[in-house]
Amino acid sequence: MSGEPFLDQYFNESPLERRSRDDASTAKRSGVAEGYVAAIDLHLADGSRVALPYATLLRTTFDSSKGVTLEYSTDTVTITGYRLESIYKAIAHHRLAELKAAGETEAMFSKKDGGPVVTAIRRRPADE
Repeated sequence: MSGEPFLDQYFNESPLERRSRDDASTAKRSGVAEGYVAAIDLHLADGSRVALPYATLLRTTFDSSKGVTLEYSTDTVTITGYRLESIYKAIAHHRLAELKAAGETEAMFSKKDGGPVVTAIRRRPADE
């Protein structure tokens, strides 16, 4: 075995390093982090991705019939789906790190489990 013992890495790191590692792990699994995140990484339907920083987010609105709308200085993003209130709250508290729309099959199964289901993410540049 090379290097230091496995558990030593946890005893030798500062609480800030530990929290950063834990936040990254949480965000990787669910898209929601424990600490503040710098930007939301959006996976769009065409396969592209865009990261929009919270620093330029002007307003977030939630309407159960229309979804979540994010108004940035450069873009307007509309998130549609079912039970989106938890996503709205994660955005309002700067905790949402990543978001991807579910495919049709995923959406069918996700509707049954009671969690949020994102059916579409639409991005419209402000200059349009």
